[in-house]
Amino acid sequence: SGGAGTGKTRLLRTILQQSETLSGSRERVKVCAFTNNAAGQFVGGVTVHRLLRLDVDRSGRPQFRNQNELDGERLASLQDEFSNTLAVIIDEKSMIGCFMLWCIDQRLRQAKPQSAHLPFGGLLVLLCGDMSQLPPVGDKPLYASSGQKTAKQQLGYALYKLFKMGFKLKTSMRQQGEANEDFRQELGRLADGSFTIADWRRWSSRELATLPEEER
Repeated sequence: SGGAGTGKTRLLRTILQQSETLSGSRERVKVCAFTNNAAGQFVGGVTVHRLLRLDVDRSGRPQFRNQNELDGERLASLQDEFSNTLAVIIDEKSMIGCFMLWCIDQRLRQAKPQSAHLPFGGLLVLLCGDMSQLPPVGDKPLYASSGQKTAKQQLGYALYKLFKMGFKLKTSMRQQGEANEDFRQELGRLADGSFTIADWRRWSSRELATLPEEER
């Protein structure tokens, strides 16, 4: 995890590149994200829904239907696609909720039937992202330890607690140097909800409409 500009995407690209270089295959590590825009940052990246054949509610509500087990051709194609896969990277983890993580677990168990008794079908799963970004819609955030949850959300929360190893990128690669120190501090306060009136006034002075023509 890490804030914007700390190099999360660069690190994931390096992992994918090294995996392909060492194994000679892009199938060893799969990468997906909650949105198509984020998935498109990676070679071979797709949305988590497409990768795992997760159905979404077509009524217009941002809710997920109860996920049924795959069968027939859909199941066969999923298992074939994951036959040589050892790890799955999931980007935009802030948008993955407890129920969604349970769905991911169920699909990966189906993808790897020989190890279906293990969480995520025995695959290594890497969650990446910034928890201060957008939360899930219509689901409980992964970090929601309290509050009412459905049985499947409780299972998803238990799965999230299995993630024991974490790495946090702290250095902003986009806003470096002493000249950007104030801006870095302001971005941090914006992310954790401690943004001040003084911060807002400073940012207001940089609105496009108030800038001289050459700065626009």
